[in-house]
Amino acid sequence: MGVLGGRKDVMSGICMERMHDKVCVAGSTSGHPVSVAAGLALLTELEKGEYYRHVQELASLASVRLQKAFDEAGISCTVTGEFMGICRGFWPHFSDKAPRNSRDFYSEDLLKLLNFCIGMIAHGIFMSPTGAPSITLAHTEQDIDKMLKAASSVLQMMKSG
Repeated sequence: MGVLGGRKDVMSGICMERMHDKVCVAGSTSGHPVSVAAGLALLTELEKGEYYRHVQELASLASVRLQKAFDEAGISCTVTGEFMGICRGFWPHFSDKAPRNSRDFYSEDLLKLLNFCIGMIAHGIFMSPTGAPSITLAHTEQDIDKMLKAASSVLQMMKSG
């Protein structure tokens, strides 16, 4: 949800419809009651705190178990997911250390990353090589198990191939 606000004298120059003497701020869902209701519903859910606990637990579980799968397969990879002390997802880096900057990221074996992601997709788990998977409230521990089973199969294929 996004909000635009400011001092009254500044905001008086903004409008939702086209006028010659004002700045038009518009969008497909700008100010639409459904968008506002959805944003407020999201904030209500986030205030409950369940989302954060759930995501933290599953993302940590996924990170630790995925790292173990790489280690057991003997494939050099560092799985990351924590940002500012909060684990919200997991991401394999085909390198012996976690990247600290874009130079580190681009020095990784990106072909292995691409092959891993394609293998995961072939096993029914969508992993884009351009963005870390994220955990949502809809995910369960069974989803993590399914992802790890697919990862083990892909890693065995990578190791033998």
